[in-house]
Amino acid sequence: MPLASQDEIHQFFAGHQGAEFLTFSEVGSNEKIYQRVKYDYHFPKLTARYTNNRFVTKCIQVFRKLDLNLQQKSGVDILYKVISNLDLKYGSNWVSITEPFAKYIIQNKQWIEESFKKSYLCDELFIHTLIYHSPFYKNMYDKSLVHDFSEEFQGNLRYINWWDGSPYTWDINKKEDCEQLRIAAKRGHLFARKFDLSPADIQSIKNKERGH
Repeated sequence: MPLASQDEIHQFFAGHQGAEFLTFSEVGSNEKIYQRVKYDYHFPKLTARYTNNRFVTKCIQVFRKLDLNLQQKSGVDILYKVISNLDLKYGSNWVSITEPFAKYIIQNKQWIEESFKKSYLCDELFIHTLIYHSPFYKNMYDKSLVHDFSEEFQGNLRYINWWDGSPYTWDINKKEDCEQLRIAAKRGHLFARKFDLSPADIQSIKNKERGH
């Protein structure tokens, strides 16, 4: 949901032509993200978020663990063959990028597929890794690493609360949530996620935008 008016959002991007907006996250160890691409993940889209059914979720987790254990014992390392010396990067998959960088991503489609098509949650890896090793990295609006603290600025301009949830769902009817979002907007965030809004909530937001 926007934290600023449409005029403010368009004005901001007009004043930052050529900038790339991504959030880079601190992971503590490259091994954590290396694990996502090291093995051949069968059915990579099948994750614990796939369903709300606890039994199915448990089956997915058991399957994933057994599958990875077998590959670990077999010494599988599919990443080493492709990008063995490349420093992997990681961050939120929500981005605002320029047309030239979008075209650059498409130009590197083959490399991306060879490196990440069998990986796990690669949407948080391939864009960040690609831009970090490209001429576009110098155009980053904010290069600081985030550690999932409430007071940090998130470079993709999306205020996402991972410290209270996975991620936390904002409630615009809670005074403390509204205050935290107000502070986030003051820091420069133009959007926030995620929300679970009722029709009444949406109408209330529209009324506020119209000054009612």
